[in-house]
Amino acid sequence: GMPDRDGPSMRFPCCILLCLTLWTIGTAGYDLQYMSVWDLEDGPDIHEYREWANFIFTTDNATKIREVHKAGFTHNFFNTYKCFVSDYKLKSDYVAAWHKCRTNTVLPLLAEGAIKGVFFGDELGFMCITLHDLELMMNLTRHTLPKDTVLYYNEAYPVIVDGGCSYHRHINYTHVPRVLDWISVDYYPDEGTIVGAQKLFKEYLYPKMAPHQKALFVAPSYGAGNPQLSNQLCCNNNTRDGPNPPCHGNCTAAMLQWAVAVYNWARRDDRLIGINPWHFMGKPVANGKFTPGMRYMPQVYKKWRQIGAEIVSGKLRDVENKD
Repeated sequence: GMPDRDGPSMRFPCCILLCLTLWTIGTAGYDLQYMSVWDLEDGPDIHEYREWANFIFTTDNATKIREVHKAGFTHNFFNTYKCFVSDYKLKSDYVAAWHKCRTNTVLPLLAEGAIKGVFFGDELGFMCITLHDLELMMNLTRHTLPKDTVLYYNEAYPVIVDGGCSYHRHINYTHVPRVLDWISVDYYPDEGTIVGAQKLFKEYLYPKMAPHQKALFVAPSYGAGNPQLSNQLCCNNNTRDGPNPPCHGNCTAAMLQWAVAVYNWARRDDRLIGINPWHFMGKPVANGKFTPGMRYMPQVYKKWRQIGAEIVSGKLRDVENKD
């Protein structure tokens, strides 16, 4: 029958609401559970990385993927880029090429539990591969793999903002391909600011995503080979979002700021399930751009290991005041 609108039952939902509110505050960032670094599998100490990372995604080397899985990485991806793309375009024989990859490599890796999904590659729309072609490859993959296979790719910010792709061309990128589960976008201090990154996701990426889709942020984790390049690449003072805080030619200082700010953002944003900074390897080179990688920047590496350990353990705590 009709509930008694004025009776005690009306007080009960308030209690539930209050409890839920407190629970939500207490578990802010609960969705944040994945951590990796681009080309992490190329590092020499994969067993040690398991303490602070839980997936790899950039390789199509099945032997390497099996080795990483054996080291305890539970959520790996097989990189299908070469199965589908040649010369920055969808292969004309992509169906046959995919079935070969699927039969020989992807299905066996899935059956072993060595991978949880496939990674289609980096900035495919920015190569000016059309949304139509992206959906052809992604829909085919979705229809030919087990239902719970996770589909993921990374895109460049101009595609997400206005369909901008390389050589000042455009594609009509109205939405993130619907069959995808994960999408990430990279955004660095030579392009914008950390505040701008959050705005980019909120205003441009999230409206193009379906409710079931989750995002990752590809944070910067690189150095430069001289102070002038460091100011340009690590703390640019003239980006589309305005100036970054000055780093006085010191990429380490800038990358530490980004690491903490990205983590604090990701812990509070329920669309973000992972962080996978670019990039791990790459030794210091005189006058090098975007190098060294994280592994050769001791303080930055330490900070990301700390953040990653919290993410993969499920114990999310503040890191601002730690050294």
